[in-house]
Order: sequence, then C-alpha cells, then structure tokens
Amino acid sequence: MTFLVSVQPLRARGKRLASAGAPVDGYLRSVRRGGSLALTLISQDGGTELLGPLFDARLSRASLEGMVLIGFERADDAAFVQEWSLGAFSGRGRATGWMAAAQVRTGL
Repeated sequence: MTFLVSVQPLRARGKRLASAGAPVDGYLRSVRRGGSLALTLISQDGGTELLGPLFDARLSRASLEGMVLIGFERADDAAFVQEWSLGAFSGRGRATGWMAAAQVRTGL
C-alpha cells in the first residue's frame, strides 16, 4: 500500500532541526533494505527516492492534522535518530489535515 503525503523531516543526523524546512510531497512506501523493513518517500512519478529510508519506523504521536513517525536513518556507517512529520498531500507541499485529505493509491 502506498500513501500520498507531505513529509517534513524533523532531524538531521540525529539532531533536532531548529527550523523545519518545507514539506516534501510524495508517496510513502515500505521497502526492504539490507534485510530490514524501511519507509521511503518517492516522487509522484514513482521513480525518484526523495527521503529515506527510515528504518524501524514507529508511530510517535497522531492527531487529526497528521502524525509523527520516529525511527533511524543510516549515514556514513552510523545510525541516527530521525523523525518524520506526516500530513495530508495538498499539492503545495503543505499538510491540510490527515483524516480529511489523505489518499491511498489503490488503483480503484
């Protein structure tokens, strides 16, 4: 299953960002990487990986506006804590309410 969402990373190499950048729109999808399950964000055309992978992702908190997933990312042979803030895809890179506008790409 693939979800069309806006994602905003909240950390860089384990350190919380003082100011989060603009959200990135794409499809959230689960993949296998090196024997582990991870989440990635791919472009709307389905070809380019925009974020990720986020390994061992778990729900940290949720509301009607969105949710935060926490897990870890790998870089330079090290693992770092990472959090992603997820919101509904709006076409502008902004969250507009998770329950109101989240889309599931099912082919229906």
